[in-house]
Amino acid sequence: MKKYRSAALLLAVVMAVSAAGCSNSKNKSNSQPESSSAQSNLNDVLASDSIEASMLEETDKHDTVFTLNKIIDSGHRSEDNERYIYLDVNIKNTSDQEYEMNALNNFYILLDDGSEIHFDVRTQIYGQNHIDNYVVNPFKIAAGTELNGIVGGFLLKDEVTSFKVCFFPTGAAGNDKSSVIKISATSADIVAL
Repeated sequence: MKKYRSAALLLAVVMAVSAAGCSNSKNKSNSQPESSSAQSNLNDVLASDSIEASMLEETDKHDTVFTLNKIIDSGHRSEDNERYIYLDVNIKNTSDQEYEMNALNNFYILLDDGSEIHFDVRTQIYGQNHIDNYVVNPFKIAAGTELNGIVGGFLLKDEVTSFKVCFFPTGAAGNDKSSVIKISATSADIVAL
């Protein structure tokens, strides 16, 4: 019986290693998953309330007042020649309790074809070492206070000329993605660091 248990355990380990190897064979990089139409529509499905706004406009939802001040190109590029893009934001917590946010859960960039660009950890490492007023993930906003800083970032290809910066004002709920704020932008709106 002990012999069969060991064989079963060994077989389970071999299958798990094989499955892990197969699942990563399509991705060039583990830090940024490939976009797919099913995956790209997930955030729009989650949000039943889509709020269109513009840069420098305050938007108030779920005890959160959000403003996108500017979109920043750091001047740094990835191995695939994609730009490191960051967001200069103000986020006010108007609730009576502290809450936590982060670039992966609360922000994404929506491209015209419906695909999404999500936070890339390489941009955080660069931001920590090279950008003044960079906010490291995750970040907390105390009750009744405001965060003013640079968050993100995202890897953006040169051929992207228009997109939407999207923000989930999750507030104290943390994972409440029933509302999304979408701010239209073009490559002309991106400023150098």
